[in-house]
Amino acid sequence: MRSLIIMMALVFFVAPSFAAKGIVETQITRLMADSELFGRCMAKVSSSPHLNSDISDCKSDWVTFDCSGDFASKDVANRSYASAQLALVTEKVVVLTVNNSRKHNGYCWAERINF
Repeated sequence: MRSLIIMMALVFFVAPSFAAKGIVETQITRLMADSELFGRCMAKVSSSPHLNSDISDCKSDWVTFDCSGDFASKDVANRSYASAQLALVTEKVVVLTVNNSRKHNGYCWAERINF
């Protein structure tokens, strides 16, 4: 009985937390590949994701593509990273969908890149 009361209290009194996704229109200014940290591949962007009110808790300037495969398949992550490479060399603007509920070392995950 006591555990039922505790369970009900948790359900009614714990504030839910919701993941946010934000859209960031930006240019890729640098790329990084790492053997262990940051989801193994990242891009530095000219428009910081943390300035978007929907995803303000992201660290500034960098996003991870999760090449380690923790949030999505490695294949998708590597294609996203390849798109970021192409955007860097062509100096084109990309549109990133950034998810603040999934992070590597505090940097938010760019789950989609439109080039």
